[in-house]
Amino acid sequence: MNRHFDRSTPPGAKRSLGQNFLIDQNIVHKLMRLAAFDKGDTIVELGVGRGALTRVAARHVSRVIGIEKDRELLAWLKEHGDLPKNVDIRQGDMLEVSYKALSHEIGSRLKLMGNLPYNISTPLLFKLIDERSVIEEAILMFQKEVAERLTASPGTKAYGVLSVVVQKCASVDHLMDVPPLAFRPVPKVASSVVRIRFKQDGLDAEGFSLFRALVKKAFQKRRKVLPNSLEGFMGLGKGEIRHILQECGLDPGLRPEDLSVHDFQRLAGKLGSAIKNGGVPAVRGLA
Repeated sequence: MNRHFDRSTPPGAKRSLGQNFLIDQNIVHKLMRLAAFDKGDTIVELGVGRGALTRVAARHVSRVIGIEKDRELLAWLKEHGDLPKNVDIRQGDMLEVSYKALSHEIGSRLKLMGNLPYNISTPLLFKLIDERSVIEEAILMFQKEVAERLTASPGTKAYGVLSVVVQKCASVDHLMDVPPLAFRPVPKVASSVVRIRFKQDGLDAEGFSLFRALVKKAFQKRRKVLPNSLEGFMGLGKGEIRHILQECGLDPGLRPEDLSVHDFQRLAGKLGSAIKNGGVPAVRGLA
């Protein structure tokens, strides 16, 4: 027997793509008020879903470029999504799209927004960090636990690699929490929206790779004091690390979670200078 499907009905959420569609219009309107985009802005939306956020955003800005990976959903959006004329929907993977190319096309640094699939939020953040020179800000919805890590302060449980690396590159502000019932299907956890404003830090790729590698190494043993957690980094022994810490004015009795972003930056800077002066051998594969 032939089965006929109503193609005007939007496709269901795909678990493989981590889809949870935002359906609460009150949340959508509040998010756009807090985003405070300028009327003349072009916004890039990451993950269009069924277009709930897209349609409202289009009334607030000059143009919306939407990136959607799901080809079935993309076809429905173009045929039945009733999107405003200033919306340009494109098939693509937000983890693979060239933000540099988008910035060149628009003619300015990018303003991003999106309700992100939980399963790719951290890889996406690191991609945006890598392309931060062409991104002005990103207003993104994460699992609440991830948002708390982004805004965490030293000495807290949530403070870790993601906190330090993102805060090195950007200022991060919590905008709002979003309950599970605002989505379909309903996720098991709450969500939060944050604003990430990327800095023009001027740190070269080599210096940033060293910074990231240092932070990653430190937090692999976050409960140990720094000479122990950093032992072996770039071939350094505990005594050498203790000496470098003291040169930076840092107590060797501190743990990684006690260091501020600025502390890690000073430590990375000292190591970078030592490398250039031949005092510490450079190693490959820092990033």
